[in-house]
Amino acid sequence: MRILGYNEKHLRGVNRYDVCFLRVFLFILLGSRVLGQVKEPEYGSRTISEWLLTNRQLDGEAEARRSAVIHMGSNCLPYLIKAIQVEPLDLNGQPSQQQVETWQTNLLRKLNAMDAFLALGPQAAPAIPELVRLSRDGSTENSRLAAISVLEVLGKDGLKAMLEIVSDPAHPQREDAIIEIGMMHDEVETECRTAIPILMKCLNEHDPKIISSAAITLGELGFEAGTVVPALTNLMRHTNVQIRASVIHAFQSWPDAGALYAPTLITAITDADMEVRQAATNALMSSPSAIHRAGTMGESAHAAVPIFAKALGGEHVGAEAAEALGNLAFDPPFTVGALKRYVRDLDTPVGVASADALAKFGAKASWAVPELIEALTDSRNDIRVAATNALLKVMPEALKPKQPGSLSDKNVNPGIFRN
Repeated sequence: MRILGYNEKHLRGVNRYDVCFLRVFLFILLGSRVLGQVKEPEYGSRTISEWLLTNRQLDGEAEARRSAVIHMGSNCLPYLIKAIQVEPLDLNGQPSQQQVETWQTNLLRKLNAMDAFLALGPQAAPAIPELVRLSRDGSTENSRLAAISVLEVLGKDGLKAMLEIVSDPAHPQREDAIIEIGMMHDEVETECRTAIPILMKCLNEHDPKIISSAAITLGELGFEAGTVVPALTNLMRHTNVQIRASVIHAFQSWPDAGALYAPTLITAITDADMEVRQAATNALMSSPSAIHRAGTMGESAHAAVPIFAKALGGEHVGAEAAEALGNLAFDPPFTVGALKRYVRDLDTPVGVASADALAKFGAKASWAVPELIEALTDSRNDIRVAATNALLKVMPEALKPKQPGSLSDKNVNPGIFRN
């Protein structure tokens, strides 16, 4: 059986959607194709086609268009679906001015149609079966991608359809659907948990593009770290560079799970591929918890010392980087030189952590004494305390006043020493 482009196979996949919605949609399509002269829905003396050509730059037009679309409701859907199917301009063929203008008009119509789908939200649910069909059977990649993009803005209903697409190994836009699910996270966060089992299965497939996309999307969703992170870590043994890089990129968008994947990053910073090494460096520098965990790994984290030194000046990670450098206590000439510059950092926790880290080097940090002595005059009590305690470990004699009334005598207060 075939109804307006649907055969029995297609209709079987639509059972989970509201049958009433589907009947309304098919009725609209049937009327427009068989009768040929169905009147377009109107609002405010404009048809939907006219609304789709309104200027996107004029103040008030977007809100007026949104209100009009909501008023016309699901009657707009056949026109919106047609409007999103715009082909790219063939620049290699030296298009005429008329062709360029036609393409610009169609592009405006498409952009406004996308906005209209977003405005309709759940009211656009009757279009989902046709969008799923178009995503699979569209004559061009642009048409198929447009359908995927619309499903992405349709919230919970669109997510269900997207998961069906991802579960279909033969679907031509499966990779794009996986990526779009990651983009839906902010809008339908709770519902996106249902994607985890399906995406986890994708990690075991043979197509590197599917594996890479699934890895990145799992990171963007950020759910079930205890299960997902080990699965992603296993992929680092893969010979495909893009898969390994995708795993690291997934970790980078998931900084709160840094303690779980820190060992993987430490290994990846010495990967044979430059892209993987760079991605691992970026991920390590963006996760305080990963830095903290790496700082407890001893000799295996030796290669990360230059990265931690650079992270001292990073946003939200400086204190953790200083602590890690102190805990590891490798390469005193290099590390002490990096830490002493941050003892009086504007970010007080970074300054305190840097002084504390220098203390762990003991006498090996002696060339940081001038900076520590200078910190004794800092206006912040926490910095003065940290500098005093560091000097007690690095060079205690620097705290002894050389003569009455000296700078040291004036600023050293034994009462602020810490254990």
